[in-house]
Amino acid sequence: MIGLWLALGWSVSAAGPAPPPADLEQRVAQAKELYRLGAGLYEAGRYQEAIGTFREAHELSGNPKLLFNVANAQERLGQLQDAVDSLLRYRPFATPEEQVALDLRISALMARMEPVAPPEPEPTGAPELPPVRRAPRRGPRWAVVGVGGAVGVGFTTLASVSYLQGRAARDAGDSDAYASSRALNNVSIPAAGVGAAVALLGVALPRPARARVSVGPRGLRLTLPL
Repeated sequence: MIGLWLALGWSVSAAGPAPPPADLEQRVAQAKELYRLGAGLYEAGRYQEAIGTFREAHELSGNPKLLFNVANAQERLGQLQDAVDSLLRYRPFATPEEQVALDLRISALMARMEPVAPPEPEPTGAPELPPVRRAPRRGPRWAVVGVGGAVGVGFTTLASVSYLQGRAARDAGDSDAYASSRALNNVSIPAAGVGAAVALLGVALPRPARARVSVGPRGLRLTLPL
């Protein structure tokens, strides 16, 4: 518990000419009464009222030990900076031994005024794992691209082969072979174009869309959802 200085050796110190003896005795008596009142307020926990009473007694008497009592009440109220200021005002009047204790107390008060960083929250539950990056899904749109590309490449190759065979048959004068190669070439070229178109369509399809390519009596058939 922070104690109070008992203000002994009362005297009045004021600038200017000394007051008359009768007035001096009256002021000392008033200061003593205010000190006793302030001590009672302090013990009752009425620190703000005690501060005002101690200050009034100090103004009347000039007793520096009353500043120590003011600092005690200010610290109880959490007025740490005001308490430091009061102790610094009292320090020049303290003994060398008291000044060491005052310096330690002032340092402790100033440390309490420094902001303290909030503690880091403790982890609650399982540690957070980094997000797992999933491999891109190969949906139906890529199947359409694959089928269309395969069809386009296959029929393009067939068209090239039939063209070369037809040219060789024409040069050899084989009309039947030429007609057969020409008919196959006429079918391969449009089929290659259809395959390329299907591949391009697959690239343009959105991800959710599903498409199905099938072979029917009339050739390739592409089915898209509505």
